[in-house]
Order: sequence, then C-alpha cells, then structure tokens
Amino acid sequence: MGRTTVFVRKFQLEDPFSVVLEILLGISVKATVLREILTLDLGFSENSFYTYFGSSAGTDDAAAVVQTYDGGYAVCGVSNAAITTISGKSPIIQYNALNDFLVIKMNATGSVDWFTFLGSSGNDQCLALSATDDGGVIVGGTAQFSIAVLNNKTPIQSFNGGSNDFLVTKLSSTGTVDWYTFLGSNSGLESLGSVKQTTDGGYLIGGNTFNPITSLGNTTPINPHSGAGNNDWLILKLNRSGLLQWFTLIGSVGAQESVNSLSSTPEGGFIVFGDTTAGITSVAGITPIISYQGSNDNLTGKFDSSGKLIWITFLGGPGSEQNTSGGTTQDGGAIVAGYATGATTSLNGKFPLVGYGGGGGGWCIVVKLTSSGSVDWFTFLGNSSGTDVLCNSASQTGDNGFILSGNAQQVTSIQGILPTIPGVSGAINNLLAAKLNSSGSLQWYSLFGNSNGNTNGKGLSLSSDGGFILTGQALTNSGITNLDGQSPIISNSGGGTNEFLVVKIKRTGHL
Repeated sequence: MGRTTVFVRKFQLEDPFSVVLEILLGISVKATVLREILTLDLGFSENSFYTYFGSSAGTDDAAAVVQTYDGGYAVCGVSNAAITTISGKSPIIQYNALNDFLVIKMNATGSVDWFTFLGSSGNDQCLALSATDDGGVIVGGTAQFSIAVLNNKTPIQSFNGGSNDFLVTKLSSTGTVDWYTFLGSNSGLESLGSVKQTTDGGYLIGGNTFNPITSLGNTTPINPHSGAGNNDWLILKLNRSGLLQWFTLIGSVGAQESVNSLSSTPEGGFIVFGDTTAGITSVAGITPIISYQGSNDNLTGKFDSSGKLIWITFLGGPGSEQNTSGGTTQDGGAIVAGYATGATTSLNGKFPLVGYGGGGGGWCIVVKLTSSGSVDWFTFLGNSSGTDVLCNSASQTGDNGFILSGNAQQVTSIQGILPTIPGVSGAINNLLAAKLNSSGSLQWYSLFGNSNGNTNGKGLSLSSDGGFILTGQALTNSGITNLDGQSPIISNSGGGTNEFLVVKIKRTGHL
C-alpha cells in the first residue's frame, strides 16, 4: 500500500515521535511525524526516479538532501563552475568564484523548481541543509571570505575573519534569500557539520572550531573551548530570525573532535553525533558513559534545549571508528552509524549482533542507544573479501526499522543477503542504501553505480510516500544510463568530473 501526505501546521519536527497536532483539515489527531511530514496510508503508489546535476566544465559535489514541506526535495553541495541553466531554469543568484554553494529544489517527481548559487570570492562549501516550516530551506556550510550582499540582503553577523566561518542562509520556498549570517572566530578555522530547525522555529548549528571563541557579540559560551590547538565541537542556537541565542563548546586537550550531524529529541533537546581522536575524562561536569578506547572513536552527546550537556559516550574499539551520522528514535534514544577498521567486541556489556569480519576493508558499524545513552544493540555490515562498506547517514523509518546510506565497493552479499539492486562490475565505489529491522537485522541493501565510476553516498532523507531520497557525488565519464529499468531525468554531462547524483527509491530498495 502506498502513502499520501498531510502537511502539518506550525510544527517543524526533524525526527519521528508521536504528538497531538492540529492539521490543515482542522481536526486534532495523534499521529507519527516523520521529518516534518505526517504520512497516512491511503493507497497511493510510491514515486521513484534518479537524476544528475552538474557542469561538464567543473566539479560538483553533493553533500545533503531533504524532503521539503511541499513534498518535493532540496539538495545542496559545492560547485566550482557556472551552470547557466538546468531544465530551462536560470539560477536565482549567479555563480560567483572558485567554489560556491549550489542549492537545487525539485518537485516530488524530480523536476527542477529552482536553483541558486551562494558564495564569496573564495572557496565556499554547502555541507548541510534542512527543510523549514514556512516551505523554505536552511543551508549551512563554510565561507572563506565575506559576502557583502545576497539578493539585496546584508548579513546579520558579518564575516569574522580567520580561515573559515560558518555561513548559514535561510532561503524562501522560491529560493530567494530571507537572511544570512556568519558565525565563527576572528582567527580560527571553523567547519560546519549539520543544521536543523527546532520545534520553537529556531535553528541548531553544529560543527567544530580550531581556536577558542570567548564571545560572539555579547554572548559567552555555556562551556568554554578546551584550548588553542584543539578542534572542539561548536554548537549554536539561533532564533527564527537568525539571531544568536546561545552557544557551547565541547572538547578535550590534545584531541580533534568533529560534529557530523545533530538531531532533535522529543522533549526539545538534541543529540550530537561526531568523532574524536582522544579521550575525555570529564566535560561540563559529565563523565562519559563508555570511555575512549583508542585511535579514533565515535562520540555522541545529548543536550537539553538550553545547551546543557546531559550525557556523553564514546563508541569504539582499539581500531579506528568514525561516526558520520545519527538520528533520534521514537523511544527517545538514538541510532548511530559510521565505519570501523577494527573489531569492537563489546559495548556496555553488549556483544555485536554480527561481528566485524576483517578482510582489510572498512565495515559499517551501527549502534542503537537508549534515551539515557546506554547501548541497546550494535552490529557490523561488511564483507570479508576486503571491500569497503561505509555508512554516513542513518534515520529511523516508519516501521521502527532503520535506513542507512553510504558507499560500498563491489559487494556480492552482506550477511548472506544478495543486493536488491546489484552494483556494476568494475565500479570503484557504489552509493549504498541498506535497511535494518527494529532489532538491527539486515533486510535488504541496494547499490547504485556504474563501471569504472566512483559514486559516493553523502546524504539521506525519509520521504512522505514511505520511500527514501539519497544523494551523492558521481565521478564518471558516462553516468548511469539505466537503473532498475529507469533512465535518468537529466543525464550525466559526460565531462569526466564529479556531479550531483540524486536517487529516489521505494521502501523495498527498488526504483
């Protein structure tokens, strides 16, 4: 059975949990909200497609994708060359120089509604985006230099200097700039990892900074930086208009911490997902639930709505683990996904459902946490033949299972399961989508790539029809000409450089 969409008034909720809402029909219902959109099974079919975006003269790398309030999709990334038209549409703001943000809005069937560039005279990268409750999108990334004017708007906070600042831009439903702001220190290097709208209509920004920030405007940090030369988490809360409300820093001496994603919790707080190269014995008065194990570990922390740390935990073994995404779950816990190059034999006294199999390649590691930060279960996905299986996005699905995306080399089976859509022989990397049930067992996986191509998954979003929208970068001369019996809406340009690849799949893993 398919699904249709009922749009929710006044609420923007990034993660699945049950609330009582007034919907546009004017009635009060209890329903499950999945990524800003309420879905009801009413017998309509699911949609599927795939498409490329890019220029044959440049390199275009996608970073994130999200379903928008109108049922369409938005994707963002970076481009280093002008694109004058896409499907007959001209950009709202023209390409400026070097690397610019590239933001593209599609309708529900994958056709382009609008696109725009955002950038300074330097190197700028869009690294994250989220749908907003007014039908627009919020996009975030890094900027190398100041931008004096965008769409006749001036920045709320000017560029601070240093090597990079966060650049956060609110776009309307038609792609015009509502506001933009710079966030960072005047001497450091900042890198943004995630941006999300909160239940009060404001925004959470997560990333990392290399140098201490003692104040932003008149605001001082809730928790200070660990010291010069260390890369700390930098988390900021903005109101709906883009004004800073608070910020905090989390890190340890001699370590390099990074924020890769964050996700709202049912009670109004949030969970941050990242990784670190050294241990933290205590931060903001909190002792980690699981201690640091060595090399590179996943690092996950839960905060209340005011930015106060509630708990923090390391997830890893003696090898190297890197977390690249996570999401909150309906029970108030979290799903954490990344990759590992060594075995983790136990976490919190729990043993893996499927253990790390070695073989010389990286394995996807998935950990389910409770609301208090303890481990429910964890598992590995991989292949002992030495091929990599890497995860970089994770979300809970409507059936309480989990969807993962990332990239994998040619994998003929995982845990004895054959791929729903097999990769193509000779592919360097394939975009990976994998579905787990609520207990962590693999149900299906699909691979999207082409011979001699390098296709890397970069982002994932749930879709209101029960399926999933994926994005990544595709390095190829010819592109994928047929995928599960379908042709692309827009073909690869054939320029031999990276292009955005967007794939909308059904809940079964097929197109």
